[in-house]
Amino acid sequence: MKFCPNCGEKIDDDAKVCTKCGYVLKSSQPNNITNNAKYATFWERLAAILIDGFILSFACRILGIDVSKGASEIGVGGSLIQVAIYAAYFALMESSKYQATVGKMIMKIKVTDENFNRIDLSRALGRYFAKILSAIILFIGYLMMLDSPKSQCLHDRLAHTLVINE
Repeated sequence: MKFCPNCGEKIDDDAKVCTKCGYVLKSSQPNNITNNAKYATFWERLAAILIDGFILSFACRILGIDVSKGASEIGVGGSLIQVAIYAAYFALMESSKYQATVGKMIMKIKVTDENFNRIDLSRALGRYFAKILSAIILFIGYLMMLDSPKSQCLHDRLAHTLVINE
């Protein structure tokens, strides 16, 4: 299943025209992004995650979740709520028609699958939880992008996603 690049409607992989908006799909030709894709740099991605971290920390504080305390101090319930908030934010935003979190939008980068199409919610959730793996191994999963021709971190490779400039 893929999405119409014009309206975001779910469409069949073999569809030639979007049934909702009538957009003519170029399924027989390579995606026009593929020929001139510019992958997001380490610094663009770092800036985006710092912006998102600030937004999420602020939201958690408003909800009464103190993100400065460890899981043992706020309890399992608090940390699970925090993980749920973060997972919902990243997965919903990256699978939306914007294909980006607020931080990524500010940096003018977005998340796609390896064919430069919008990702669905399940892939976005998988990508989020794979980010935890990227982080717990001393952030080596993030640094892997420095040695990747498509600038893919470990979580991008596991989820088969790319982060590109708009």
